[in-house]
Amino acid sequence: MVAIIRNAPTDRLKASQPIRKATKPTFRTFTNDDLPPGSRLRFFQNFVPLFRDFFGTLANPWDTTQPGIVEEMQVIWEMVFPDIGHLVAIRGDAVYHLVRFLLTHDGVLTCHIIGDAADV
Repeated sequence: MVAIIRNAPTDRLKASQPIRKATKPTFRTFTNDDLPPGSRLRFFQNFVPLFRDFFGTLANPWDTTQPGIVEEMQVIWEMVFPDIGHLVAIRGDAVYHLVRFLLTHDGVLTCHIIGDAADV
């Protein structure tokens, strides 16, 4: 039987399996293998550069959660992949999360491309 111990020392709470399980964050990490089948090459050669170009034209290109981002990503997806149906979504979608990761973690290249797009 499991019992709650009032005023339990914090060091005991850290070892509590039910508490660790209940407080463990639940998020999914996406990899290139999670992209829709047959899309990897064009994803990196065409889709990501086109989306970066679009992203660099925004008033605040550092905010990857702006309204309209998913819709624009969908438009670019359909242009690059007319043969691969996919619905871009904020939750549970490898395309959205990988692009967002590339935009926020590939700093040098992203800054360069956003700067170039701003100069146009």
